[in-house]
Amino acid sequence: MKAVYFDCTGGFSAGSALAALIGAGVDAGVVQQALARFAATRCQIAVHYTVDNHVTLKFSGFEDRSYPAEEINRMVLNSGLYPGTMTTITELLQKFFLQESMVSAAVLVKMFGVLYGLENLGAGKVYTSPLPVGHSYRRGGKILPAAETLELLKGYPVIITRLPEPLITPCGAALINTLAYPLEDLSLMHLEKTGYGMMEYPVRALVGTVRDNLSGIREMTEHVVVAETAIDDMNPEFYPYVMERLLEAGALDVYLKPVVMKKGRSGIILTVISYRERLDRLLEVVFAETTTLGVRVRTEQRVCLKRDFIAVETPFGPVKVKLAYLNVQDSPLRFAPEFDDCKARAKERGVPVQVVYRAALVAAEKFTSSDGS
Repeated sequence: MKAVYFDCTGGFSAGSALAALIGAGVDAGVVQQALARFAATRCQIAVHYTVDNHVTLKFSGFEDRSYPAEEINRMVLNSGLYPGTMTTITELLQKFFLQESMVSAAVLVKMFGVLYGLENLGAGKVYTSPLPVGHSYRRGGKILPAAETLELLKGYPVIITRLPEPLITPCGAALINTLAYPLEDLSLMHLEKTGYGMMEYPVRALVGTVRDNLSGIREMTEHVVVAETAIDDMNPEFYPYVMERLLEAGALDVYLKPVVMKKGRSGIILTVISYRERLDRLLEVVFAETTTLGVRVRTEQRVCLKRDFIAVETPFGPVKVKLAYLNVQDSPLRFAPEFDDCKARAKERGVPVQVVYRAALVAAEKFTSSDGS
């Protein structure tokens, strides 16, 4: 699958991204023709190369004015663009207008130019490096980077800098949020072309191919925090209650590992996996319910199969079954009955729990093999 990777180490803007794409082989004339489909973005594009082969662009011929959301959305609806392109543009504009009340024709030219440039390359996916975030500062009574811009970068790896610059423009943030996936491992790309854009910020575009299932794996990847502590002086009867409290407080998983600590003492490592926003209340539980004096915290990535639940009928009553998919369009890779349901049915019917469990497996097998019909 053809893909584009934007190296945003120095910042990211729509103008720089378009210049980088043209440097990587996008035909500026084709982009100019595509922009002419839309009244507000009819313009001429002049391409210039610096001595170090960076691309700069000059735009002329468009009406120098700004548009409110209602007017520009009406123009998009009446533009005659392809439905897929119109949907992407509409989503892009919605995210831009979360940050700004008006959009200028110059911004529209660069924003739509990036879309048409990616279309010209035949890019199926767009990826981005970790994104730099400038140190907050005040300009014209407004604090930058704006909170609305940072909101669009949630879920993307960022690098905090001390530079008093936004580094990611509102239009750039809207493009990233609409089009791009985070990607840090360039060994996954077979590189074909590169381009360097130098407009508001320096941006490098790498064009190549990636494995078809890469985006699916990336979509299943998320950042979690792992909190661990080693305990050697607590009544072991307390651990089940501590684990219960942590799960109730929002932990994704909690587990125990036996260890031998200094001076040969037997101990337990308590590990808690969580999303970062839940960490504070989980640490409160750990400090309140255990004898530990400190907790180690680190950030990790985890890759999870997509999951779903179905209810199957067994001779002993309904049982919930968890399904696990690589892609939800495909058959599940595996499935497992929920043990609590099996235990409840076993108690109700006076049968061994493994009998109920096996019956649920058989019912789930029939359900998945017939696609639920």
